[in-house]
Amino acid sequence: MSLIFLTTGTRAPFDRLVRIVDHWAEKNPGVQIVAQIGTGRYRPRHIEATRFLCRGDYQVLARDCRLMIAHAGMGSVLSALEHGKPLVMMPRNDLHGECTNDHQFGTARRISGLPGVYTVHNAAQLIQRLDNHHELRAPDQMQASPRQLELAQFIMGFIKQLPQYESLEN
Repeated sequence: MSLIFLTTGTRAPFDRLVRIVDHWAEKNPGVQIVAQIGTGRYRPRHIEATRFLCRGDYQVLARDCRLMIAHAGMGSVLSALEHGKPLVMMPRNDLHGECTNDHQFGTARRISGLPGVYTVHNAAQLIQRLDNHHELRAPDQMQASPRQLELAQFIMGFIKQLPQYESLEN
C-alpha cells in the first residue's frame, strides 16, 4: 500500500484541500493517507489526520511517503525536495478566504518548474493527479535540466543555513 502525506502547514487552515483529498480517499480506500491539517475546521473521515506533528514525525512521514500533497508553503516544498518525493502543490487562494493575499501563487509559479513538482489550482486538477499518483515521478527520477537541478540544490542549501530552518519544516 502506498502512503500519501498531506500537509497544510500550521499557520492557517486549508479546509478546501483537506476536503478534496478526504472525498477522494473515500473512493480509494486502498491508499493510505496521513494528514497534518493544522487549525482547519473540517474533520476528515477517510484519512488519518492530526492537527500538528512534531518535527520527528513530520520527517518520518516525508521520508516514507510515496507522494506529498501540500499548500505552496516553502517548508513543505523544501521537505519534498529534501526527501526526493513528488509534490502535488495547491496554493491557498485569496478568493476562498484561505489567505490574505495570493503570495502562494507566486511561489507556485516559480517552483512549478522544478522536477517532481506538480501544481494544481482546483478540485478537478487535484483529483486527476491523485487518480494518477503512481505515475508522478520524484525529482531524482526525472530528467531535469542542469539549471533546474542547480536551482533546487541552491534553494535547499540556502534554506538549510538559515537559523529558522527548523520552523520552516512544519
